[in-house]
Amino acid sequence: MDPTMFKAAEESDFADSRSSHASHSPMKTRPMQVLLVEDSEGDIELVRQGFMESRCATELHVVRDGLEALAFLKQEETYGTASRPDLVLLDVNLPRRSGHEILASIRKHADLCLMPVVMFTTSSHERDIHQAYENGASAYVQKPLQADAFIAAILGIAEFWLATAVLPTKAHPVR
Repeated sequence: MDPTMFKAAEESDFADSRSSHASHSPMKTRPMQVLLVEDSEGDIELVRQGFMESRCATELHVVRDGLEALAFLKQEETYGTASRPDLVLLDVNLPRRSGHEILASIRKHADLCLMPVVMFTTSSHERDIHQAYENGASAYVQKPLQADAFIAAILGIAEFWLATAVLPTKAHPVR
């Protein structure tokens, strides 16, 4: 299995977990695709653990810097067959391009602009929070410092974005 991808639950469990939400969104037949843009190995492992504990079938794809994130999202270079993410978890402080730059690029790209992007970062600076929302962040979540609270934050993100919210399947041009 690709070391940057992780399946958090079996597909049969996934269908069962989504059935209670059938009135809110169409039944999914595949695991939800999540792109984590994170350079901290410890945080990557906690995110993996959180999605493992969630009731959402998830394929977690991990890239470790801003340029790699853009290549994945635009299906360039070695990511030509990468799955389109249903959700992006994006750190602010990244090598080679900041999370703010990545978010701005996503919002300007016709095929990516509607994709939910949650800024998931240790930064509590007001300028980062304001810039994230000005650039079109779907949410801004500060990473908790304690492992159990960190995992609880991921469980909350998974429950809302992957089991409750109705997500676009692809971008549509604004008319």
